[in-house]
Amino acid sequence: MGACLEPITVVAAVIRIGSDGFLLARRPEESGKSYWEFPGGKVDPGEGKRQALIREIREELGCTIKVERRLQEVELKEAQRLLRITFYLCSVSDGIPLMLYHTALLILRRHHLDTDAPKLLLHKADKIVLMRLNELLTEYPGSHGRSSRKNR
Repeated sequence: MGACLEPITVVAAVIRIGSDGFLLARRPEESGKSYWEFPGGKVDPGEGKRQALIREIREELGCTIKVERRLQEVELKEAQRLLRITFYLCSVSDGIPLMLYHTALLILRRHHLDTDAPKLLLHKADKIVLMRLNELLTEYPGSHGRSSRKNR
């Protein structure tokens, strides 16, 4: 049996754009492939998840976000690492998303999720959340992130 892996805590922003769009960002090439993702990154020691997400988005996209609510947590093993990724529904509160790190930005419309999402090259966790996005957004009252339920 192998040693138990300590999970790496990662956060990702499902950023609403307008009334029915969500921002995806294309990562720089890795192993000859360029993946689309919900932007975010690792949580630093002593940093809260929401604080880390706001910092990561400011660094990667140059804008400020409002973290509205937790959508889903996905745990997966990738390249001898265990990742625990928490996805949050967010909106832009100041500025506009820029390509400071990513090579392209895409607004995926909610009514095109079923047809367009399967065509995109996505990391596994991002694909899981994207394919369930309509369901995740309607699980709670206030599908635009105004749920009265407290989230981490």
